[in-house]
Amino acid sequence: MLHFAMLQKEAAAKLVMKYQSSKSAQRVYTILLDELHTIYMLTVTPVIEAGGDRQAVDLCINQALQTIKAMLGENFLEFTVKDLLGLLYFLAGNCHIRWDKC
Repeated sequence: MLHFAMLQKEAAAKLVMKYQSSKSAQRVYTILLDELHTIYMLTVTPVIEAGGDRQAVDLCINQALQTIKAMLGENFLEFTVKDLLGLLYFLAGNCHIRWDKC
């Protein structure tokens, strides 16, 4: 799983860089990263803090990703759930979210 997460984080970083000159795409990325962070902090972190098992945490993450995917609407950048997961790993890799209890 660690290797997969690292690959997805790297892919997300490359996508962000690919669209760095597009103000509209950067705005979409900003909103997505903010939504991912907020939903993670409000739904996933409490499960981790309560000692939830891996399955419960994964379920919360999946629900968060599905919520954000539904929010995308027209999705002109064609984000997949895997792309969103990569952005979540990007946040974790840059210490914006934690996978463990504080």
